[in-house]
Amino acid sequence: MAVESNFKAIEGLRGYLALWVAIGHAFQMAGYFDLPGPFKIVMKGAVAVEIFMIVSGFVITHLLTTKEESYGRYVVRRFFRLYPCFVLCCLIGYLIIPLMSDFVQSRDWSGPAWTPYVDSIVQLEDQQRDNFWAHLGLHAVMLHGLVPGEVLPRAPMTFLPAAWSISLEWQFYLVAPLVLAMIRTPARAAVLIAVCMGLFASYRLGVFGSFEVASHLAGNIGPFAVGIASRLALPHLRKVSANALTPAMFAGAAALVLLYKEALTLLLWLPFYCFLVWGQGRGLSGKAFDLLFSSKAVVWAGTISFSVYLLHRPVQVLAVTLVERLAGVLSQPETLAVQFVATALTLPLGWLTYRFVEKPGMALGRRVVALSPFKAATATA
Repeated sequence: MAVESNFKAIEGLRGYLALWVAIGHAFQMAGYFDLPGPFKIVMKGAVAVEIFMIVSGFVITHLLTTKEESYGRYVVRRFFRLYPCFVLCCLIGYLIIPLMSDFVQSRDWSGPAWTPYVDSIVQLEDQQRDNFWAHLGLHAVMLHGLVPGEVLPRAPMTFLPAAWSISLEWQFYLVAPLVLAMIRTPARAAVLIAVCMGLFASYRLGVFGSFEVASHLAGNIGPFAVGIASRLALPHLRKVSANALTPAMFAGAAALVLLYKEALTLLLWLPFYCFLVWGQGRGLSGKAFDLLFSSKAVVWAGTISFSVYLLHRPVQVLAVTLVERLAGVLSQPETLAVQFVATALTLPLGWLTYRFVEKPGMALGRRVVALSPFKAATATA
């Protein structure tokens, strides 16, 4: 989703996050799970996904507070933003899971994480075969992330492992307008906070069942709330000197880190947000920030990040399968090299998907909205 010019850095951040996840999966596919020293961060793809959630909370809040649109029109637009690319990539994912299963089962790489990884991929293939129609129905409405393992095993990930977060995103889209409406008054905001705390506690206590990944919205209230608060606070913070707020911000951040399940998520978001609020284009550090996050190439990568995020695993699997059929069995380092090449190829392929799937899907959403009976606009902020 495009953002206004002074939020180009948000788009650039998305590009880095998508590549972070893709590179981590490249190492996984080659059997490297325990990287040395600071490189361990590469394998923390869950942190990248959490920052994606913060960004989503930020951007959707910006959309809802700056664009007057009825709930029906908003939901239609959001649906067509996700669905075309989601369906295409799930179809490709369904076709490549058996190839991925064959590949990982043919390797006896060492390491305590490899055997559970192989088992998890084999389970996906089994679920595709044994419970195809149930998984298809849930994926068709993008609510597969709500289903716990006790009801349907591996539901969030069966067709495409990365697709669990798309279900989570869709869940957030459906309730975001209500959330923003609730925080307009202190009384309703208090009710909202109580409800959110109850939902989160219920999730942690297992009331909704067990989930292999945090694909249920109740378990991810924190990241989305951080994104919402970050956008709502932005215009107020820009009126205040950064120096005056520094002690309070870092004290608040320290408290959040203690309460938050993954401190690294906030430790990465906070400096980015501070530059977004105060530092863009100011001094040497501000110019470095702009270069890192707002340069043309980085923003381009962010524009196609949705496609890159969904496509990278199928491309990685297809690449290693094709190379092995042409050149024979690959060693572990050779497999990693192929994975890196495949990850790089995901960028042009992601652009093609963005150009010929995502953009037409968004255009179709606009046409559907134009023809729909939904009210043209309501006050949203």
